[in-house]
Amino acid sequence: MQFMAEHGFDFNKFIRDGIPYLSRKSELSVRRSHEKSIANLGKSPPEKITVGRHFDKLFLTETVERIDTWLADSASADASSPAELFISARNS
Repeated sequence: MQFMAEHGFDFNKFIRDGIPYLSRKSELSVRRSHEKSIANLGKSPPEKITVGRHFDKLFLTETVERIDTWLADSASADASSPAELFISARNS
């Protein structure tokens, strides 16, 4: 119970409303809808993202170059010791 309290579990709502559930028919409907959503994830064209700040452009350019190098190195590397890629995080 301590874990649940620490992670925002609403005991009042649980006591007042009980445990929510779906009937088997409703569950099947929700599952089918979810599966359709997952199946359609890659079908729409990707959205264009405009990068305006100089530091963001620089970060993207450097990151793409590092990924390209990593991919090239991975293609020629021994499969038993794959190359690792580390990309630093930047919040600016």
